[in-house]
Amino acid sequence: MKILSLSTLPLLPHLGSGKTRIRWTEGLRELGHEVEVLQPADFELWPNQIRAKKYRQAVGVFLKVRQLLKIKEYDLIEFYGDEYWLLLLWLTRKKKRPLLVAHVDGIELHDMDKEQRFWHPRVGFKKWLFTNTHYRFSKITFSLADRYVC
Repeated sequence: MKILSLSTLPLLPHLGSGKTRIRWTEGLRELGHEVEVLQPADFELWPNQIRAKKYRQAVGVFLKVRQLLKIKEYDLIEFYGDEYWLLLLWLTRKKKRPLLVAHVDGIELHDMDKEQRFWHPRVGFKKWLFTNTHYRFSKITFSLADRYVC
């Protein structure tokens, strides 16, 4: 199976999330799958900027994967995080597309709700902006996945 794996974090063997993603990919390869991995260095627009990272990654990965799909076919695209909403919106409108698999720990949206209500409540324009951007994009991403790995 040809798999494209997308990570919003750098794949560094000494960091928890990076190490987990590296080991997962190694396991897939040992099982005979062909796996290509993209990390922020491969797609993030203006990586030295601090602001709007989620948006820069969403647009960057969309452009990069769209370019890749013109020359390669994948059976499955797996992704870690919620920055893939733009890519998933585009892919789900295509007749022939790869299986879309989200890697989640199951609490992303629950955590966002708790953050909004208790830890860092937003009010006024900040609440409206968060609800209509980050929260909305997370819901889009996780609702468009075909399968989940938890």
